[in-house]
Amino acid sequence: MRPEIGWPQVDAFATKSGRQLVHSNPRSVDVDGQMIWTDDAGTSLHYVVDATAGIGYVVGTAADVEQEVVAGLRPWTLRELFAGFDEAEDLRDRGQFVLRIGLAAPEEYDEGVFTRICAGLGAGEYQLRYAALWASTYTGYQEFVPVIESQLLDDDAEVVRTRARSVLEAFRAVQ
Repeated sequence: MRPEIGWPQVDAFATKSGRQLVHSNPRSVDVDGQMIWTDDAGTSLHYVVDATAGIGYVVGTAADVEQEVVAGLRPWTLRELFAGFDEAEDLRDRGQFVLRIGLAAPEEYDEGVFTRICAGLGAGEYQLRYAALWASTYTGYQEFVPVIESQLLDDDAEVVRTRARSVLEAFRAVQ
């Protein structure tokens, strides 16, 4: 979701759409924040705030929920995220965009997603490499495995090396 869309906006949208809040837990350093609304038909809308990045995103249980969200909440499009990443000059902005790209990645491999996250994985700043590692995990794209193996297992930054090992373990566990 865009930075200006948070829990109050998603709650107003869900309530207006006839859904009731059935679950809520706050975000902490270790736990994603999550709110869930459902309607009488059994469809649900989940608003999640990532524990690590603090970025919010919405997931629905039916295709029509996705269409409602796009129309009502105007989430980022991949095209907008790509442009944001490509044009961002500030390290924090580039990191936020690479994380959002990972979260918005379609289930099927997308070359634009892969290219931008790989650009982050190869960045000069360790903070961006770290963010791109997280972004790669959101996608589930196995194509990141050889890139991470070749570029980040011997990274100068210990935090990147450590995260690279754990990300590779996660990718291998779901192969």
